[in-house]
Amino acid sequence: MESIFVDEKEVVYLVSEGSIRKNKLPSVFKINIKGEFLDSYQLPKHLKNLKNIKQNAAFEASSKSINKDGFWVAMEGVLHADGEEPTFQKTASPIRITYFDKKTKKATKQFAYQLEHITKPAKGNINLNGVTALLEYKENHFLIVERIYQSGYGAYGNIVQIFEAVIDDESTNVLEIDSLKNTSFIPLKKRLVFSFEDIRSQLNDGIVDNIEGITFGPKLSNGNQSLVLVADDNFQIYGKQINQFILLEIENK
Repeated sequence: MESIFVDEKEVVYLVSEGSIRKNKLPSVFKINIKGEFLDSYQLPKHLKNLKNIKQNAAFEASSKSINKDGFWVAMEGVLHADGEEPTFQKTASPIRITYFDKKTKKATKQFAYQLEHITKPAKGNINLNGVTALLEYKENHFLIVERIYQSGYGAYGNIVQIFEAVIDDESTNVLEIDSLKNTSFIPLKKRLVFSFEDIRSQLNDGIVDNIEGITFGPKLSNGNQSLVLVADDNFQIYGKQINQFILLEIENK
């Protein structure tokens, strides 16, 4: 399981990345508030092919849609048929963000989002970037968390940034495109809105951990909206890690 949200009718939606090594496809399904299974959602054809999906790079993030008629699910990494994993060069590394319709229980549209390249020099054999969290804050406008992780840096191997991404009239619906490597497309427009490097000194031991969740928090006393992010400590299998909750204020400008 990688992502969860609860809709207005107290239905719980769960997203699983599956296990490619164990021939388990990613999945999206819903349960009631008691934990009883209700229904599952049909995957697009290019996400039913285990050979096209990289281990630990499938469904990672989800968000309720503003229109309440569906929801969004984002891949963490790049499909084999779509491009290359991010490196220190600016490679083409698009992930797919899919909209599922609640009534039809199918994906009805999908868009490409380009990952950033890796910026720090390698110290170990793991150097990766992917989308770990997604939040639609107004229709077709998203806050997207990208998390770079590099081994060899101990507890300081994460670089985490929040981007705004927008679907506009030029964005290509890639739902029926099997391979982005072989097709021209226009990805979502994106811009950096926040880097956790800017607040590293304010965090415990200067650690920006494995941030994998984002949601709106309460309205603050000054009327501004807050944003809550949460980190997964990976059961500390990669060295010193912490469970981390971070509260941010969205300034109205």
